[in-house]
Amino acid sequence: PLIVSSYYYHMNILGETELIRRFVFLGVVSMLLICCIPLAVLSESVNGTSSGISAPEESGDGEDGQSTPFSHAIMRPSAGELVQWYDDYLNQDLVTEEIGIAELDETQTTGYVSLLGFIDYNATERDQEQCGNCWVWASTGVVEIAHTQQNKVFDRLSIQYVNSRYHNGGHSPFSPMHYACNGGKVSDFVTFYNTIGKYGGNKMAVPWSNENAEYQDGNSLDTTSVPADTIQTNPHYTLHQMSGQRIETFGVPQSVAIANIKQVLNSGKGVYLSFAYPNNDGWQAFGTFWSGNSTEPITLDTYSGVEYGITGGAHGVLVTGYYDDGMNGYWECLNSWGGPSNRPDGVFRVSLNMDYSSFYTVGDDIVPAMLWQTINVGYLGSEPATDPDKNIFNLTPDFIVSPVSGYSPLTVHFTDTSNGSPISWKWDFGDGAGSALRNPNHT
Repeated sequence: PLIVSSYYYHMNILGETELIRRFVFLGVVSMLLICCIPLAVLSESVNGTSSGISAPEESGDGEDGQSTPFSHAIMRPSAGELVQWYDDYLNQDLVTEEIGIAELDETQTTGYVSLLGFIDYNATERDQEQCGNCWVWASTGVVEIAHTQQNKVFDRLSIQYVNSRYHNGGHSPFSPMHYACNGGKVSDFVTFYNTIGKYGGNKMAVPWSNENAEYQDGNSLDTTSVPADTIQTNPHYTLHQMSGQRIETFGVPQSVAIANIKQVLNSGKGVYLSFAYPNNDGWQAFGTFWSGNSTEPITLDTYSGVEYGITGGAHGVLVTGYYDDGMNGYWECLNSWGGPSNRPDGVFRVSLNMDYSSFYTVGDDIVPAMLWQTINVGYLGSEPATDPDKNIFNLTPDFIVSPVSGYSPLTVHFTDTSNGSPISWKWDFGDGAGSALRNPNHT
């Protein structure tokens, strides 16, 4: 009614021809605005995510008609998440106190060290593809090297075991955004293996060769393609402890940062390197470096001081050694992007001579461009644990308690929801009473 009354009012003032001309003009302008606004929003959503961690879009064809170099997933933490990653890093124990070059002997400051011989891998199969779980590959590599060093056990460990069980592989009661393919960090890996229950690693390292334990989630971007209960966990290697440790590199002199990383490698431990680029330009350049014949070693401090944007991202790799002749050198890095023809062993080199205190801005905060960490892990024995009854061995304990609070005297009902067909129970309620029932009540 308002539009109709307005039409007749203005027609009396302007005349019908002039009024129609103005309506047509306003209509054209309105249609242009309606079309352009969604295009702008679409462009924003395609070029980056505003929050969460996700696998990136695969690049399209370049101007020359060839596929652009960027063909593997990276992690896409938001600016806020990148700050949280740094906070988690700072909350880890130092692997060692800061040391100076003067305290190291000549064999520690120069030479060549490589731990590649302590990890059992096939470069072609060491390929995360479009799943952003590089953090699982790099962390598992540290654990594999420790296994070989401690127990002389040369065995590939399952990546799929983590993918399928971590946050239930993105299935209910979790959401796909919690899936391993959507990124993570060392502290997530450690927490997973230390967690007992249906969504934890239960302190067991599962061999890659076990049934259904080989990696299968390369193109499963939302949820795992392998149900956790289909992965054979018999046999496995039992872990008695695992913790993440940070290596001091940010805010210290270059020589100290290098010495601290070398000390970890010299001790026989692998190193987890997480590095970020603040925008797609950085990742396109790294993709060209990886898939082309670019000069090595690469530096990771190129964009220091730049604001971390919505097209920024991060990647985790396993550092297995170094070369240093006193003037130049590099870190030996094992990637999880397969073994292309130009890198049949899946390795690339990062320069020793770079700024380890390079950073990106996030509002009023700054975050390091690189985080260097390791994992302290201990195994119970060198032989894989076995059990004659596979069902019992695959038992995953889990229980529901109801109610969890109330006025005394309170009768509490315990419900066993464990999988793996348990056959006996021994409850200790902490007050001297116990039960051998599956689902007991206790007051």
